[in-house]
Amino acid sequence: MSTTSDNSLVHQQSDVLEYINEIAQELAQMAERAGCVALGHDLRRALMMAHGSGDISSNEGNISSSLDGERS
Repeated sequence: MSTTSDNSLVHQQSDVLEYINEIAQELAQMAERAGCVALGHDLRRALMMAHGSGDISSNEGNISSSLDGERS
């Protein structure tokens, strides 16, 4: 029975990660349309890196530095 609930959690996690990925792609497009090309580029790069590692937490610094650059 544990296996069934484990499979369900894995499926839910996959769905959530896919949804987050879609939102991040939309944010990158919105940033580029708003003239924040560097931010859009960094978001896309973070997405590509996340697909390789399965974890975007290591990319937070890249996104933060982009935000700082856009604000200045």
